[in-house]
Amino acid sequence: MTKRQVQPRFVGLVADDLTGANDSAVQFTLAGWDTWLIRHLTELDKLVPPAGCSRLAAVTTASRACTDEEAARRTAAAVEALAAAGVERLFLKIDSTVRGAIAGQVTGSLAAWGAVHPDAVVVICPAFPDHGRTVSGGEVLVAGVPVADSVAATDPVTPVSVSALDQLVPDSVLLSAVDSISDQHVGRRFVVDARTNEDLASIASIIDHLGPGGIAVGSAGLAAAMAARWRVEEQPSARSQQRLVRRVLVAVSSPHPVAQSQVAKLLARVPDAIRVEAAAEQRRGPIGIGVISAPGRRTPAADWKLVALAGQVATELNRQPYDAIVLVGGDGALAILDLLGAMAVKITGQISSGIPRGIVVGGLADGLPIVTKSGGFGDARSLLDIIDSIRTEDETSALAQPDASDPDQQEERR
Repeated sequence: MTKRQVQPRFVGLVADDLTGANDSAVQFTLAGWDTWLIRHLTELDKLVPPAGCSRLAAVTTASRACTDEEAARRTAAAVEALAAAGVERLFLKIDSTVRGAIAGQVTGSLAAWGAVHPDAVVVICPAFPDHGRTVSGGEVLVAGVPVADSVAATDPVTPVSVSALDQLVPDSVLLSAVDSISDQHVGRRFVVDARTNEDLASIASIIDHLGPGGIAVGSAGLAAAMAARWRVEEQPSARSQQRLVRRVLVAVSSPHPVAQSQVAKLLARVPDAIRVEAAAEQRRGPIGIGVISAPGRRTPAADWKLVALAGQVATELNRQPYDAIVLVGGDGALAILDLLGAMAVKITGQISSGIPRGIVVGGLADGLPIVTKSGGFGDARSLLDIIDSIRTEDETSALAQPDASDPDQQEERR
């Protein structure tokens, strides 16, 4: 396999939801890439990198809850726009617990990228070992348990009933060794195992050597490996200006049990955290940590709840100034940024693994620091840790005094 020519300087990433786009895109930021999430495909031509710059342009199709046919259409449109803008390599971000229309996304990306690169090959591995998501024997595991037996099986919008990737993606082939991919497999779909980050690095090497036709399909784990593999040289990262952060607006659209436990812990442990709706009547001054969450259990037909939540966020940002926003849940984050008129997010780094941060560009929240997180990532303390991280050192810690009865408080904080 000798296809690899030159290192790419412009890479495109397509994701089915916003938080997934960000948590994979930030892997490129960490590897020295200039990284952007773009809300409108028509803006992609503005991101063509100048000489000496390695840039990632990420877009989201909001297709997780779509049919395979619609997901294929949206994914193909995004890939076509990225190809027209001149991206040299393609990363298709799928959920690490394979929620959503995986087959449709793969089909759409392969069709659109294959129109430009007739030798297109899809290599699929959604493993994210840092978060306990692995692939073994072609089966997706969460903490060693088949994903169809995990909490993903009860997702209210996109429940997972199959753990085997070759069943989720028709016409895919499970490889016993990734290096068995060769030129004769043009147009094919391959599933590859990975249990460790070292496995992902090996997969990234093979995808790289497939040349521009090689499509990497995975989650943040594979994104980190590809970012390191495709990097041209170390680039000085543009440091964003430090700003004082006291007031933070937290909006949670995800119904995931992990997200709900994080909200409960935040409200219980942070003295100045309060639900915005509860404070509406009695507020006499600015809220320190405002919390807004979507009401009730979401269903595929309940997108109005996301629109309502986005409206609450816009109203609250108009009511009082906030210094940063935290968005938990991909569909809600997308609805919020769109209602606020955001054009892009400049992704600057991460709070911790799977929790990226950035700066909103354009619209009502222009210039505001933003943190996004998938509902299922982290533990009960994740929102506490986010708040404590983004509040500046001269501000009182967001955390309440340690509670000896709370097992989470007994662990030394990083």
